[in-house]
Amino acid sequence: GMPVGIVYSLEVHDPKAFIASMTKYWNSETGQKNPGYAIVRQIVSGGESSASHTVAVVYPSYAAWDQSNAINANSEQLAIFAAETRESVSFISSSIFEFKKN
Repeated sequence: GMPVGIVYSLEVHDPKAFIASMTKYWNSETGQKNPGYAIVRQIVSGGESSASHTVAVVYPSYAAWDQSNAINANSEQLAIFAAETRESVSFISSSIFEFKKN
């Protein structure tokens, strides 16, 4: 299958804290089991939105995304990440994407 994922647009108030929280999650037991990976980008121009960063979480397939959701469902590490990022980030929007072969 083709890779798929979700991209979040975020207004990051404390980039160091946000990246530390993300690193802690991906280095955790839950993060290590997660079949996806995250790409963080800083937005350097385009002031239409208050978003300062995007985070794309990419999975090899929809089945892998489902597996990730199951892994995260009861994860203490994801709960900690969510609690920490409530302090450092404001959510702006999200969208789902698919990679397509031409």
